[in-house]
Amino acid sequence: QDPAPLLNYLDQHSSQRLGLYFEQLWRFYWPHHPQAELIAHNLQVVNHTSGQTLGAFDFLLTLDGNYWHMETAVKFYLGLASTDGAASDWQDWRGPGAEDRLDLKLRRLLDHQLALSRDPLTLAQLDPSFANHPWKPCLRLAGYLFYPHDTAMAPPRLVHPQHLRGHWCHWRQWQTVCDKLSDSDWLALERYQWLSPAFCDQEEKLLRGEQSRQVLHRSLQLLQRPVLMARMEAATDGWWEVERWFVVPDAWPQSD
Repeated sequence: QDPAPLLNYLDQHSSQRLGLYFEQLWRFYWPHHPQAELIAHNLQVVNHTSGQTLGAFDFLLTLDGNYWHMETAVKFYLGLASTDGAASDWQDWRGPGAEDRLDLKLRRLLDHQLALSRDPLTLAQLDPSFANHPWKPCLRLAGYLFYPHDTAMAPPRLVHPQHLRGHWCHWRQWQTVCDKLSDSDWLALERYQWLSPAFCDQEEKLLRGEQSRQVLHRSLQLLQRPVLMARMEAATDGWWEVERWFVVPDAWPQSD
């Protein structure tokens, strides 16, 4: 209803990293929650004896009488279907740059980040009173899973049945996608637009057919960078995203 305070806050805490932007949204949210009290945000844990950094808590807070340790992350993973048709597992999902894997990310979050609040010695490094609280660890992992456009692939185990999803294809397959969806309008998304459904009220920004290939050519052929494309449909107030596609270089996932 009144976005000015949030926009002003984000202007003061701008970041090119999507994960930090996502974290800042939560940082703004908790002080405005009527039942929550934010104790600490991005609290570094340092061993007082060795000087070694042990980790950092994203959020420590109280809510409904409980002490919560909350970690946040937003990730986008593309599925690599098995040639034998086996159900997918966490290691089959890679980040757009191919260097990030869902299984490694989860292991880091669960075994290291969330484990910080289960270690009394770590808590005591912050404040002796922290070790006396029964901290409840929780993870807010948001994002999308992108499924190969030409191969059936099952979602990974334990994923939410209504998780956000899209498609992905190699650059060499984009012509086929455009031919199949020949009447579609497309919008190339900047990184800051990845979190929420895209909206466009300027028709000249929309791409069709050959226009989309020209825009993609520089990123995919010359820079070898994946591009996130949103397929848009007209509404009364403009154009809204109806689905999204990652287009990756032909060598993906060996490109990095």
